[in-house]
Amino acid sequence: MADVLLFIIFIVLPFFRVFQGTLLQNIHNIIAVSGIGIVFVGLVFNRLSEYIEKYLKYVIPLLISTIAVHFFLKTYDSAQIKITLLEVGGPIVLITWIIKRIDEGSFTLHKSRRYVILPALLYILSAVISFYFSVFKLETFEPGLIRRFSYLGVFIVIIYEFNCRNDFRRILNWALASCFFVVIYGFIQYFGLDWHIWKGAFKERIFSTFGNPNFYAAWLVLLLPFVMIKTALTKKWYYGLLALGIIFNLVQTGTKGSWVGVGVEISVYIILYTLYLIKGDPRILKRIAACMITGILLITISGIVVFSIKRIDSIRFRLFTWGATMKMISEPIFYKPLKTLFVGHGIESFKLVYPAYRRPEIFHIENKHNTETDHAHNEFVEIFYDEGFMGIVIYLWLLTAIFYAGLKRLSNLGLGGASSEDEYFLVALISGTAGMIAHSSVSVHVRFVSSGYILWTFLGLLVVHTAPVKWDRETAQKRLGLLKISVIMLLAAVIGFNSLEAAKRFTANIYHNRAIAFSKQRKWAQALELYKKVQMNHPSFIMAYYFEGNVYNDKLSEAMRDNDEVRIQENYKNAIDAYNRVLSMYPNYVQVHFQEGMLHLKVGNTEEAVESFRKYLNVVDPMYPFTYYRLGMIKAQENDLRSAQWYMEEPLRRIPLQRKGRNRDSMMVEAYMNLANIYLVQKKLPETEGALIEALKVKENMDTLTALGRLYEGWGKRGRAVKVYERMLQLRPENKEIENKLKKLKS
Repeated sequence: MADVLLFIIFIVLPFFRVFQGTLLQNIHNIIAVSGIGIVFVGLVFNRLSEYIEKYLKYVIPLLISTIAVHFFLKTYDSAQIKITLLEVGGPIVLITWIIKRIDEGSFTLHKSRRYVILPALLYILSAVISFYFSVFKLETFEPGLIRRFSYLGVFIVIIYEFNCRNDFRRILNWALASCFFVVIYGFIQYFGLDWHIWKGAFKERIFSTFGNPNFYAAWLVLLLPFVMIKTALTKKWYYGLLALGIIFNLVQTGTKGSWVGVGVEISVYIILYTLYLIKGDPRILKRIAACMITGILLITISGIVVFSIKRIDSIRFRLFTWGATMKMISEPIFYKPLKTLFVGHGIESFKLVYPAYRRPEIFHIENKHNTETDHAHNEFVEIFYDEGFMGIVIYLWLLTAIFYAGLKRLSNLGLGGASSEDEYFLVALISGTAGMIAHSSVSVHVRFVSSGYILWTFLGLLVVHTAPVKWDRETAQKRLGLLKISVIMLLAAVIGFNSLEAAKRFTANIYHNRAIAFSKQRKWAQALELYKKVQMNHPSFIMAYYFEGNVYNDKLSEAMRDNDEVRIQENYKNAIDAYNRVLSMYPNYVQVHFQEGMLHLKVGNTEEAVESFRKYLNVVDPMYPFTYYRLGMIKAQENDLRSAQWYMEEPLRRIPLQRKGRNRDSMMVEAYMNLANIYLVQKKLPETEGALIEALKVKENMDTLTALGRLYEGWGKRGRAVKVYERMLQLRPENKEIENKLKKLKS
């Protein structure tokens, strides 16, 4: 009954925005208060261990469900509420458990589960060492260390405190109840009935409550085997319906990586289910398993091929990203190569360094120049980059130990020997976690909280099922000494401090979203005030500094129109300060070098502008045509027309490499127009004519026709000019100016 009540309060009511979303916005605060409260109540009644033990059994499934189901669209990042729930709840789970163990006076783990504790602790230590050697500490502490402690924290708590039956069932029931929610919402999106503003964010692909099709698919991949086992054990129709719903939703996410995950997990599931859960002749069972796996692999490969044909660019994107990542590992910028091989470049530092290594082909694929790639799209490669051989070896050791123990337990039962529910769920745990980890070889989902937290929770439950333990929880209550009480109070204070910081980051995300709205409305004062609040609440949030610089850049343009020298100098200085802060935190952040170049160019600092533009071209983005245009204009002003011509010609060699579309056509037209202007300055009239005609071949428009008509007039080619203006009049018959010009030419 308690579980149902909690599910209604924390999942159902917030999802439907009961109390105008107030409850949704404060779930993390409620969890924080509950964590601190349980410690103090336990101390007062001298029942600390008992209360925390019960608390952990509820707060872990609560976190899994709230992280999966909830989203908040008043923040800049719709998943910020998920991140905040993890950053508040994850440390609470770990710290309250440490307090419980201090109260009990023992950290001894049952010997049957000790095989994973050393690699688990070393994996945490690997993150700490990697962070220690990183040059980006402020920027990587929050996504790096906090998440590693949260993920491995819940893993350790589960292997210490949970058993196979009641504890596992509670987590599974919460997860499956949440699964019903997200799958139904997935169907709502599929039928175009979504009532939220993010409707159609990924076109026809669905993403449910996760904000991203890949993250949603990964979550479904993990839970599919459990729904299948539930269907087999209970024979209840709604579990079968849920399984079909999951499969349908997986297909509609349009993710190729999920086919990899499903292919691996279903193959593992069939092998283990057929060999260990069905009684019969082992030879026949093996043949059946082989036939079924062959069929599954054919379906999986077909699915990957079909979706690859639809979106081949995503495969090319990953291949180029992996290639760039390997170059990042072999040719580091900030460290000695030998050092990075062993301890890595720093946990979660990938996105800070990657722009300097990004392949030009990525810009062709994305057809955008202001986007970030935060991760390597392969968890194993990124761990190797972040933490070197140290991290990847420990990670593989930990996974190998867990899966080996799970398979060994099944093999000890013998073929067709399973008889209890625990063995059925052991098969689901092995296949589900294997599928999600396989999916992570082509995706970034485990780096995000909706996938990462549930994966490590279920890996812990897999350990529990490999070594089921029945222990006596009764412990004699002892009076705590002053030292222990002091340590417990200090840890409770850490919970409070961490929760406040996480809440401030959540508030900062709301401010940032509002600041962007004010920026679009050109309400500079309100925007800047909010960006300052963002920086105070979340000092490492790079976008707040970058967007602040852009606001001052726009204000500078207004001041120049008004010819207000005081405002010009003030906004120039403020913009430079903001961009310098960005560069100090994130050396090659998206287009900051280009924006800095534009800033210098506006106030006439040509040398600084050229330096910034060249840095943007040489380090970050060699494909952005507007950088070449600006450098070409500068060279033209310096009367270096030969260099100016080269800069104007270069985009015409690069733009055609991008994907076809309206954006590419417009860029081609602009490139030809800019080149025509340079030719005209050099009095190369045939070349000017050729550039304008090429622009018209790409896309006919009035500006290009006007330029061509004026060229012919000045060149003395009246007949050609007449033909151009006649074409313009066909496009704009109501334009009297063109009509009069045409009459004049004909007369």
